[in-house]
Amino acid sequence: MQAEQMPEALIRFDHADFRWNSRPILNDFSFDVPEAPLTWIIGKSGVGKSTLLKLMTGHLRLQRGKCYVKNRLVDAPTTKIGYVPQDCGLFHWLRTKDNIQFARHLNKFGAKPDFDWFDQLTERFDLTEAKDLWPAELSGGMTQRVAILRALQASPKILVLDEPFSAIDTENTRRVLEVLREYTDRGYGQTIISTHEVALISEKVDSIVSISQPTGVLGIDAVMQSA
Repeated sequence: MQAEQMPEALIRFDHADFRWNSRPILNDFSFDVPEAPLTWIIGKSGVGKSTLLKLMTGHLRLQRGKCYVKNRLVDAPTTKIGYVPQDCGLFHWLRTKDNIQFARHLNKFGAKPDFDWFDQLTERFDLTEAKDLWPAELSGGMTQRVAILRALQASPKILVLDEPFSAIDTENTRRVLEVLREYTDRGYGQTIISTHEVALISEKVDSIVSISQPTGVLGIDAVMQSA
């Protein structure tokens, strides 16, 4: 008898348990993040969004159960999933332009992408004058924009961003969101963004997952998708 194939989901947790310093975060947690070009995961600060994203990307491992990304088991970080943590993770020994370019060798496109479009992003992210600066010389907003731009250069199939706009001003947030939408529209990859700032979410959102801790462990409040 042929094994039953799981229906497609962007992210799937299957009876997942996870503890941090003996504190239960996930308890027999089963949930699908639906397929969508752009997905927001929303919830208050400290609710467990960062932990959920680290489990999705393989930067943390479940104690029990499984996590799948597009039906592939996640048990370690992979270049097919780009991840920008809250601390941004820039290489302190590389200038801005070298941090950005470093990721290109991780590119996994079957066909050559439109590098002219990628090359425009430094200017669109308002980073042209910062390209020769070291990470320690960047403002918080610049650091976040460099980290997002570096992740895009690796052309991941799924880009996961953890609170990426906390230090970015309104105008640059709008620019970055425009680029992320173009990235998905061009078919380069899908994007997942976590935030506690609900005001950032616009009518262009494809999917929203709202999480909370109603019983002390992470739970799903609601899932909303555009028609």
